Amino acid sequence: MFEALKNIFKPSDERRALEFWTWFFANEQHYRNMDEDGPDERDHRIKVFLDHLAPYNHELTFLTGTHADGTHELIISADGIQQHFWSAEYLVKSAPALKGWRFIALKPAQADFGPVQLNDKTFDLDTLQFARVQGEEDELNVVIFHPSYEEDEQELHVVATYLLLDSLLGERSVTEDINGMDVKPLTPDVPTNVLRPLRALPKLIAEHKRRG
Repeated sequence: MFEALKNIFKPSDERRALEFWTWFFANEQHYRNMDEDGPDERDHRIKVFLDHLAPYNHELTFLTGTHADGTHELIISADGIQQHFWSAEYLVKSAPALKGWRFIALKPAQADFGPVQLNDKTFDLDTLQFARVQGEEDELNVVIFHPSYEEDEQELHVVATYLLLDSLLGERSVTEDINGMDVKPLTPDVPTNVLRPLRALPKLIAEHKRRG
């Protein structure tokens, strides 16, 4: 009985989404040009945003930016966790229109993006190559090769790879179109005839999906 009563008064997704957007609309001016903020101010703004996003779904995160046309962009991301894609999409779908802003669910593919900087290391997409590996006929499995790979920094290389793939493919494609991925060093014993530039991965995914 008490559990049933608790469920009756539990805020719905619609209510939580409304509460989040009500807060954001009252504070959106703080998120228009975060790149111009100092590190402490930016960290504070991020914490405040996530504190208000958490009641809706604490697994979601966000990015902000400005489009070439001057429109501010807010991307609600599930951080690659597929089971929360619907939550990001529902939140964006429920957003009222706000002049000067564009709201986007899940990180989209980008036509132009720069290297990833992590721990004083630079990871450039154009230095990476990949090879498709055997699996089930309907699966797409790849190995991505780093020329500067170091065994004691495996996690760093994996994180950098996913960040680059998010920009190259978009968050949904990275999760749904690639069944398995491994990150390895590019050593002289890797056959060059199986390697392709990582920029060719979107084309391979499109061909794989057409074959269905």
